[in-house]
Order: sequence, then C-alpha cells, then structure tokens
Amino acid sequence: MSEWLRIKAAAKYSKISERTIRTWMKEGMRHSRIGHTVLIRSDWIDEYLQEHEDRSQSEIDAIVNEFCKK
Repeated sequence: MSEWLRIKAAAKYSKISERTIRTWMKEGMRHSRIGHTVLIRSDWIDEYLQEHEDRSQSEIDAIVNEFCKK
C-alpha cells in the first residue's frame, strides 16, 4: 500500500537526496502541494523510476543471449 511522504521521507525512501527529489518534481514526477507542504505517494516515486529505467542493460543481455545461441 502506498503512503504519503514529505520530501525528506521521499528522499529517504528512494535513497537519494532531497535535491534530487525536487529535480524529479520539476521534471514531471507527480506530487501534491497543500499550502507550503509537498506530498508524494511512494507509488508515484516507483512509477517515475520505472518510466526512467535504463533499458540498455536488458538490450545488452538480449544481444549476448542471441550471440551465445550461435
């Protein structure tokens, strides 16, 4: 179940800095603002990370697997 996190807790949840969380917000990560309080659902962080996942490793794996079949 997802929980609501403030920026500091969101940074701790994702093991990154608060500054990076703020950058991700500027880059489009979903968040809610109530007055001066910013709240982010943990599943929104997970979604953002999945959207920006580096797919190059899986592409490399596919090439290696294809090569090994030969």
